[in-house]
Amino acid sequence: MFISTAESPRVAQGMLRLAGWFLSLAVLFALLGATGVAAQTNKPVLHGRNWVAITGKPLAATAGAMTFERGGNAVDAACAML
Repeated sequence: MFISTAESPRVAQGMLRLAGWFLSLAVLFALLGATGVAAQTNKPVLHGRNWVAITGKPLAATAGAMTFERGGNAVDAACAML
């Protein structure tokens, strides 16, 4: 349903006010989440000297690593990890 601002300005103002509240809450939650304590993990910290291939899937990370080893660039590795 589309509401034109020319037909009902009060409804449009109310919708803008509501959108502003939602935006304010989203920023507040983002700021609170960013200053919170980091989650503990059992995974080791990894450091790369020449390149790094990071993804949530082990097979995709292997594909990215193989692309780098064969002389590919970051775009090639990113495509391989899709």
